[in-house]
Amino acid sequence: MPLWTPDRLGPVRLLAWYTARDGDLIGTDNTTAVTSNGTAVRRWLDRSGNGRDANRQNAGSEPQYIASAVNGLPAVGDPSGSRNRILTLTPTLGTQYAAWYVGRVRAHVNFARVFGTDTSPGFGLQLWGSSGQVGARAENISAAQVGGNGVLSINAWAVIVLARTVSAGTASLQVWINGASVGTASGAAGTSAGTGGAIELGVDGAASDNTQGAEDDCVEFGLVDGPLTTDERQQIEGSGLWRIAQNANLAAGHPYQSSAPQFGGRRRRSFAWGLRG
Repeated sequence: MPLWTPDRLGPVRLLAWYTARDGDLIGTDNTTAVTSNGTAVRRWLDRSGNGRDANRQNAGSEPQYIASAVNGLPAVGDPSGSRNRILTLTPTLGTQYAAWYVGRVRAHVNFARVFGTDTSPGFGLQLWGSSGQVGARAENISAAQVGGNGVLSINAWAVIVLARTVSAGTASLQVWINGASVGTASGAAGTSAGTGGAIELGVDGAASDNTQGAEDDCVEFGLVDGPLTTDERQQIEGSGLWRIAQNANLAAGHPYQSSAPQFGGRRRRSFAWGLRG
């Protein structure tokens, strides 16, 4: 039975969606799909239907194509952690949104950003210290710690969801790792979030030193406009890890740890669908 995928959210809510697969990762000629391990990736095709491809920021500092990273599927990554490997995308985020990342962090320095913006008001997910401590920020919520050391297991495949919601003039920023909440930070709600420049995948959080990031392998990244329901978040988490056969890493009690999410929501639905090209 077909696996549920985030494009079921529709192109209005789903601002951008990148999933590492052959044909979606384009080389430095900006035309040819890369298939060789270690090849530079200039562009990552957007599967949301909105045409928001993620592009390199600078020539010579592209991330690499990592062949057969997990479950026979490729990843986009930085094996050395020494390159300023950046892909950028430019959707405008509203006051409420969610972002998710599927991948593994093999090592990181203090303030290594997994994704986010450099300029105000900005948003992002950062790794503090060197032991999987998680920090996150959004407009009026600056570099808030949302998880202590070890909440993100180093060298383990994970799905991380960051969501910003607004209620009664207060903005809340919550992070889940493998379906378990690791913390929430709050601040006064502004009128926008994440609009301070391009969103970057793979840049260090310290603006003064963008050459030290996380050594990571990313297989999926996405952005949603507006809040996610609990079921939608769990579907994203489940499909992200089931696709790479790492569903056992989902938190105990997660509805999709033992059975994959399928089109229509719960696994008892049986009608089929096809991916858009």
